[in-house]
Amino acid sequence: MAKVRKISISLPKDMLDDIRYAVDSGRYATASEVVREAVREWKGQEGAFPPNYPIARTKKDLVRMIKEGIASADRGDVKPADEVFARLEAKIASKTAAKTRGKHRR
Repeated sequence: MAKVRKISISLPKDMLDDIRYAVDSGRYATASEVVREAVREWKGQEGAFPPNYPIARTKKDLVRMIKEGIASADRGDVKPADEVFARLEAKIASKTAAKTRGKHRR
């Protein structure tokens, strides 16, 4: 296991209660295990984006990306919002239908 370092964090009462319940129920041995799993899951979500998907990891990245977006819009490299939302709605409907079909097959 990697070298472990301690940090102090503040959480709302409901989150602390959830962590205590996870430990008290025996699902985890310690609160640290709960937090480590949550961080691993959170890090795994970073891989949910397609390769080369632009993600701002710093404030400088975010400012650069915003400027690039504004310049793109100024050049007219934009799509109408109706077109974008229609495409998203179709994609969501397709995924929802696929999940529903999968549930009926069981």
